[in-house]
Amino acid sequence: MKVFTIGESIQGGAERFFKLLLENHVQIVIDIRVINDYPDAGFSKARDLPFFLQHVDSANIDYVSRKDFAPSLKLLNDTHAGKVDWQGYIEIYQQLIQERGTWKDFLDDFGCYKNVCLLCFEATPEQCHRRLLAEKLQDYFTGQIEVKHLV
Repeated sequence: MKVFTIGESIQGGAERFFKLLLENHVQIVIDIRVINDYPDAGFSKARDLPFFLQHVDSANIDYVSRKDFAPSLKLLNDTHAGKVDWQGYIEIYQQLIQERGTWKDFLDDFGCYKNVCLLCFEATPEQCHRRLLAEKLQDYFTGQIEVKHLV
């Protein structure tokens, strides 16, 4: 399975976003944002994105929101307030994901897809939980998951 990652705030907007999904034959977008329906989300609002994924260029890409893969709202707020730096974020997020344990079912939940894409907010993966989750999945499912960051 290929696990791609992408951020909603990608440079180039909706056109580039959907082009990358289509070029990489993504079959499902897994929305891992804790807040996925805020007004500034534009085309990527949770209530609108499933429509676009099905209809842009007849993409027929599935959509699912999985907040169990998202950081907690407290972690997000503490990070934005400057109370938690990136290293602290990594530690707290990894502990949170470990406690939830739902990532262990990733292949059971999404194994019917060859190309999945984790969606979050950040424009790039360097300081984003999508990279942390993708790396955890790749380590846990050794040899079964290949990770590629679309941006």
